[in-house]
Amino acid sequence: MLALFMAAVSFILSSGSAGDGYGLKEWGKAMSCLVGAFLLFFFRGHGPWFLTFLVANTLVMAAMPYGLLAHARLFEVAVSQRTITIVTAFGMSGVLAAYFFDASRGIAIFTVSLGMALQVGLTSVLIQQNIHKKTTPLAWLSSLVMILLAIAFAMRAMLALFGDASSVWPAANSMPQIGALFMGGLFIALSSIGFIAMVNQRQQRETVDRLSRDGLTGLYTRSAFFEMAKKIESSASAEGYAVVYIDIDHFKTVNDTFGHSGGDATLAHVARLIASSIRISDIAVRYGGEEFCILLHGCAEPEAAQFAEKLVVKAGQQSVRLRDGRSARFTLSAGYACIPAYRAGDRVSESLEDVIERADQALYRAKGEGRNRALAAHPPALAFPMLAKQPTLQV
Repeated sequence: MLALFMAAVSFILSSGSAGDGYGLKEWGKAMSCLVGAFLLFFFRGHGPWFLTFLVANTLVMAAMPYGLLAHARLFEVAVSQRTITIVTAFGMSGVLAAYFFDASRGIAIFTVSLGMALQVGLTSVLIQQNIHKKTTPLAWLSSLVMILLAIAFAMRAMLALFGDASSVWPAANSMPQIGALFMGGLFIALSSIGFIAMVNQRQQRETVDRLSRDGLTGLYTRSAFFEMAKKIESSASAEGYAVVYIDIDHFKTVNDTFGHSGGDATLAHVARLIASSIRISDIAVRYGGEEFCILLHGCAEPEAAQFAEKLVVKAGQQSVRLRDGRSARFTLSAGYACIPAYRAGDRVSESLEDVIERADQALYRAKGEGRNRALAAHPPALAFPMLAKQPTLQV
């Protein structure tokens, strides 16, 4: 009943998730397999051996890969299909041997229990590798329960192989089997709650991310950028950074020639060009209208110059394919300014806003000198007193 409830919750939630990109359907399938398996185990002795033994154990073994795949889809990581196949085949080997060749039931319990332990253990490792400090405590609890369940089923496998196998039969009224069932119930409840909590947390992160991005270009909004500024400036002493300020040349002409839809297509194209050119640590912003701003972490002036000039050259070589079949060409102008890495004790009076302002001034000069180019804005000496200390000439 507990597994049935969790399966229903998972399927209901998955129907409200766009495309079910969170693994809720896979988790619902895992819980559904457990529902079928426990129901068939309950009817053992009152139903066909094929159903209550072979099919029941098959469903148990199928539940584990579904649970692993659910977490892999939630975290958007790949899992080894070969590993899943090998572990599942190992788990079923004893069951098939017992059903078709009259092998000992203890062998079946051993392979199934050890196969479940391995797959639950792999799921716990996957959770620990992909959750971070801000993750809900329920995720850590879910991982812990999976570790305990893996240990419990590993012990059950050893008892079936080296001890009294009848004490761990599904219907046995013994402490080892009661303990295994208790851990199974705990696993269903806490792992399901933890999984749903992680899905909810990912949905919240994606909602916040969507709100912080420009709807047309997909880049960060100006307000979101300045919310990140505190962290950026706090790490500047260790890394330094550069700001590249970009503007689409003659954008009004693009709008007048191709209409606002053509202008929007050009903005989106430039945004894609920028997004494909930056690193994960960099931040690209639609600063306003046809203006874009890029913050390059740990970037000195030579690297900033190379980046800006390469972007300008790339833009001049491209065109935007419009819906009506026409192509719109465009060029970019860019200005860039840098703040070098400095020692924690050095006094730096220039803020991020100042660096952006200098990059904007360099952009203004680039436009004045003919557009379709990138120009540098050198840091003023007053901003970096330590750079202004030059030896004087003695006469």
